Amino acid sequence: MASDGAGGQIQRIIGIIALAEALRVPYDHSPIIKIDYHGWDLYVNKEFDLELPKKWDAFLGFPRTIASPSTESRVWNNVFPDQLPDISRWIRNGGQARIVLPYPFLDVFPQYLDKVRPKLWAWYDGTPKPRLEGTDKFQVSIHVRRGELHLWESQRMLPNQYYLSIIRELKKHVPADAEFHIHSEGNVSADKGTEEVFRSEVHSAYMREPSKHLRKNRDHFEDFVKEGCILHINEDIFQTFHRCVSADIFVMSKSSLSHVMGVYSRGIVVYQPFWHSPLPSWCVAPTWHMIMSPKDILPIGPRMIIEKLMPKKSKRWDQLRAACMLRRAQI
Repeated sequence: MASDGAGGQIQRIIGIIALAEALRVPYDHSPIIKIDYHGWDLYVNKEFDLELPKKWDAFLGFPRTIASPSTESRVWNNVFPDQLPDISRWIRNGGQARIVLPYPFLDVFPQYLDKVRPKLWAWYDGTPKPRLEGTDKFQVSIHVRRGELHLWESQRMLPNQYYLSIIRELKKHVPADAEFHIHSEGNVSADKGTEEVFRSEVHSAYMREPSKHLRKNRDHFEDFVKEGCILHINEDIFQTFHRCVSADIFVMSKSSLSHVMGVYSRGIVVYQPFWHSPLPSWCVAPTWHMIMSPKDILPIGPRMIIEKLMPKKSKRWDQLRAACMLRRAQI
């Protein structure tokens, strides 16, 4: 059984469901057993929610199935396109195929993930969901991936200016009273001092140092407040998930959880290119450093300055504008 954060675990499951759809074979569900990351607040306090895997399975409504009896079982750690005939043949001959990771299949054929969305939505709608406080206004939810990435893989974090550029572009096309919701983890602080964050044992494989000193105001969430956004920082993850997938527009970050929320979203999804492929219906935003000003990109480093010289004209804004117009017409 693969181990990862909630986003990676769910992405694996829905990817295997998509693989079963592509091969036209039954899907037997294996429940989530372990989740590595339980949220920033629990991480810094070295606490864990032992029921979190069960909560996710129940929240998403995955079916409780019993695998068909089989005398033989084979494991595929990854699924490459040239392995598909072998997997299909094995299953049709009565064998059981255990898939650990559905990649690179899922990134080569994302359209099959699109095909199973109605099934995922039906399961999702069949379970209780948190009540969302809000209004009937046009809703834009934005996932700003932060939290533990400050401790490792910080290069995965998109700068605030990227999200602000998307927000300003969207404001040209959505109703004037639209609400913009920022979902993230971290500190809402003006304190320029530092704090020491110690390694949590569950993440020792990721964070090599015993501890790291981080700036208390490292996330600069005030940037979004100045733009009129509503902050949801360190919120209950199920509340965040439900608000993001229920929004008229969902803006992704480079994150497996973001990718999953994009799959479950029934609104417009704005995707920033990263290692997992977009669904055909998603709006692909220009590469993040191509929509930032030289002033904003300068502190990021010479490599980004060089890439900034690349042509920045893109028809993707036209796609996003058209999607906004259609969404407004549908509500």
